[in-house]
Amino acid sequence: MDRFCFEKEEFFPARKRVWAWAVECLEGPVKNKKIFCSHLVAEVDPFDLAALFQRVHDFCKVENIQLFSEKMEKFFSARPVYPTETLFQFFERMSTLKKEIDRLEVGGVKGLLSEQLLSWKLFQAIPLYPHLSFYYQNLLLQSTGELMKKSPVEILQETQEVSKMLQTIPRQNRGVS
Repeated sequence: MDRFCFEKEEFFPARKRVWAWAVECLEGPVKNKKIFCSHLVAEVDPFDLAALFQRVHDFCKVENIQLFSEKMEKFFSARPVYPTETLFQFFERMSTLKKEIDRLEVGGVKGLLSEQLLSWKLFQAIPLYPHLSFYYQNLLLQSTGELMKKSPVEILQETQEVSKMLQTIPRQNRGVS
């Protein structure tokens, strides 16, 4: 499409009426009494309906404190659904919840949750898996500071190694049913 190609002149009166309606919706019927979103009109060229629509859409897309709080609550209250959910599936679910929160901008900061919180959620979940009880007992002997240096990927690799080792030990010698 040619950059300088404009719509037909006979469409302009209709565009002006739609523009006037959109502006009144955003600014309100009384000129000196502005309402919600009225500031958006000044941010686009007059009669550019597409730009105005995009600006309103982008402005309204911002998540409010209630949605933010719900996502945070969902992250911190999440627990594995044992025995139907493996530790690795739980990690994937937690990673998704973390990404949902991290994509939000709160006080000008993105990436609000640290990897350590994801590690902490995994440490919380490990006791629910009986085959990892020996591994968990060894974790309890380590300092919290040392444990929190482990990335979620490291924790998952260690639990995967423990699971593989358990497969080589006869079931009656494992100490776990």
